[in-house]
Amino acid sequence: MKSSFGLLAMLLGSGLSAHAAEVRLGEVLSAGFGETTIADLPTGFETGYQPRWGAALAAELSFGGHWTLLASPGYLEKGGTLSETGAGPESKYDFGYLEVPVGLRYAFGGHKARPFVVGGASVGFLLTAKLHPGTGPDVDLEDRTRGVDVGLLGGIGVEVPARRGHGFFEVVAIQGLRDINALGTMEIHQRTILLRAGWTFGLRRGRAGEDAAGAGR
Repeated sequence: MKSSFGLLAMLLGSGLSAHAAEVRLGEVLSAGFGETTIADLPTGFETGYQPRWGAALAAELSFGGHWTLLASPGYLEKGGTLSETGAGPESKYDFGYLEVPVGLRYAFGGHKARPFVVGGASVGFLLTAKLHPGTGPDVDLEDRTRGVDVGLLGGIGVEVPARRGHGFFEVVAIQGLRDINALGTMEIHQRTILLRAGWTFGLRRGRAGEDAAGAGR
């Protein structure tokens, strides 16, 4: 029995050493479009998308050869447009958030460029909230907007491991689940679609990488 447990421990140890966990830090830039969806919108009005952007730090924990646990706290714009159908000036919602997406990525393939899927949740802490009407002065919406937005995140992309870093490109959608309208008059949610590009650097190499480096000396 002891020899069986010993063999199992050796097998598990060799598997973990071949794909040791690696911590990586870096940055992510985002560009895309945002929409503010409004339930029971009056007839004659429609919502639309407008350009949005963001910048964030990236923290990743890669393990098992295919899995990566990730978080990318940073600044993100949200909000879309509101206009009368086919006529009239266009109003623009402008929300700024400290956004904290947390998720799990699974990459397919070997060590070169690998496609992946990613899913998780995203929590946004409100920094600014304004409405820019088509005519007239801006309207401050901070006292009418809930301070925390919670949503689901999902997307696809490709990661490119390199000797001095780790790059990735992805398309993700963040669908808000929480009604951000603090007045309770009608449900308002955020939807953001982003193209994200990031680069990270490893803080710790796995044992297999250390052994290979040692063999080259």
